[in-house]
Amino acid sequence: MAPAAIGRPGYHPAALLKIYLYGYLKRIPSSRRLERETQRTWS
Repeated sequence: MAPAAIGRPGYHPAALLKIYLYGYLKRIPSSRRLERETQRTWS
């Protein structure tokens, strides 16, 4: 099935892997905390 033409585009898998590994190494258990941390760190 093709992605819909509306909505936000998906994230590149390499970017998601980097964020996941960053959270693992910094011991951030929650996806919400990981979101806040990445916005603070990489913005």
